[in-house]
Amino acid sequence: MLGLFLACSVALGGPSPAFSAPPPDPKAAESKKKAKPHFEKARQAYRNGQYREAVSELEKAIEIDPGGKDLHFNLALVYEKLGEVDLAINAYKRYTELETDPQELEKTIQTIRRLEGAREELRKKEEPSVVPAPQDAPPPERETIVVREPAAEKPKKGRLDGWVYGAGGVAIAAALAGTYFGLRALSTQPKSNEATGNGTSIYDLQDRADRAHSYAVAADICFGVSAVAAGAGLLLYFTRDAKPTTGFRADVRATARGGGVSLGASF
Repeated sequence: MLGLFLACSVALGGPSPAFSAPPPDPKAAESKKKAKPHFEKARQAYRNGQYREAVSELEKAIEIDPGGKDLHFNLALVYEKLGEVDLAINAYKRYTELETDPQELEKTIQTIRRLEGAREELRKKEEPSVVPAPQDAPPPERETIVVREPAAEKPKKGRLDGWVYGAGGVAIAAALAGTYFGLRALSTQPKSNEATGNGTSIYDLQDRADRAHSYAVAADICFGVSAVAAGAGLLLYFTRDAKPTTGFRADVRATARGGGVSLGASF
């Protein structure tokens, strides 16, 4: 009967039955209202180039209204602007879970695929390229490096040894003796105005003169010996090479083969 009544009503031009949409969820409306101030702050921060501040405000808004799909979409946009690809992909995926429009879903899925492709390209660039070493590579050729000491310098003249010291000692001793005899000769020699008398005879004066002459001759001999000894010492010193120092010659060889190094030394 009810079906017949409705059919008749339509046929007669009567009013069709009206079906109203379900009433909005009061809790969801309240969440959107509380999250809106944070969304407005995020939008202003984005316009000013303060992307981190925009992210912070959008996250606060999502905590209040987790079902706000536009909040997730805008958060993905800001992450993409910052170059944080992984976070942007996660935000876009959360948006696709809330969006029901097929066209918007398709656009968002294409965006996610584009970001995933860009992420893979970045990872390939960051990975170091490793070139495998050939398995049958021949060992490097033998190479020998010889390190030799520099050529010996020309020997220097001037050797101090027992002969030089002996000649020098004789020269000094003879010079001292010559000085002694010279002083004795001067003190013994009679003075030109000295006369005989007062216990001094002509024989005394003659004896002193003879002794002074003998002292003078001895002084001359000593000075002569000193000069000869000094000359011999200088000759021995300057005409001979310096005394060689005790040492060794080194011949060091370093051989590299097959990636290893071996050292050898001969003395």
